[in-house]
Amino acid sequence: MLSFVPYVRSQSDYDAWFTHIYVTDGNSQIDLIDGGTAKVYRGQEAVMRLTVYNNRDYSDYLYINIYRNGELIVRDSGFSVEPRSSHTEEFSASAWGPTTHSYKVELFYYYWFTAYVIDAKEFEVKVVKLTVSGWSHSTLSIERGFFGTADLTVTFTNGGNDYMYSVSVSVVDSAGLTVTPQTQDLGNINEQATKSAIFSVQAGGDKTPNDYTITFQVAYNDLRGVKHTETFQADVTVKLSNFIMENLGSLILIFVVIGICLVVPIYFLKLRKPKQIKTRN
Repeated sequence: MLSFVPYVRSQSDYDAWFTHIYVTDGNSQIDLIDGGTAKVYRGQEAVMRLTVYNNRDYSDYLYINIYRNGELIVRDSGFSVEPRSSHTEEFSASAWGPTTHSYKVELFYYYWFTAYVIDAKEFEVKVVKLTVSGWSHSTLSIERGFFGTADLTVTFTNGGNDYMYSVSVSVVDSAGLTVTPQTQDLGNINEQATKSAIFSVQAGGDKTPNDYTITFQVAYNDLRGVKHTETFQADVTVKLSNFIMENLGSLILIFVVIGICLVVPIYFLKLRKPKQIKTRN
């Protein structure tokens, strides 16, 4: 069995190299032969397909090492390559995060128990995790009935490390209040960006003065198009109309005056006796 020996400079007469490094990128893959960053969602498997070309006139046995964040995770993975031909090796790595991992792949061969690196490439894999953070809402106290309409503002932040796509905020439980609109589309939200949505809230005239909780759902898609939902709440206080309370005395007086204006004429009409019509026999 060949023993591991620290790598030395490549031999100049060796002729093999990486031609493609395909890495999972969302629902597809990206070639990182010249470096760059692929994206996967947390829990998604990051698959790497490394293609090597042997430019020599005879088959050869080569090896691959893979490092993640400086740690050797694949060692001495050997394979044979036909002359003037390509060969692809596939590896997979668990996508734990959210974070960005640095990868390095090395192509080498052994000669007299010494390993010689003949090609090396570096790239990154970003592990994405999306979440809503910083949910808040404006303080809202509304009067029930005709005067009981006011705006409720909800605000939240994309607490993840990538775009949220096709974001919407919807009412899933209005607590018996009238909330419009029922859904608002907010488009795409970049990582750590904040968005707000304004809803109009109205309390019916028969609504009991009390504290009520409206439930909202934030929906968004990740880079794969997979939908995620999170539920949040906003509190609203319903109270009696200030107009009625502040003008109760005046309203009573108005009703009394109206009553008098209606009752008094009727009373005097009843007191008037109808004229008697005399007839001749």
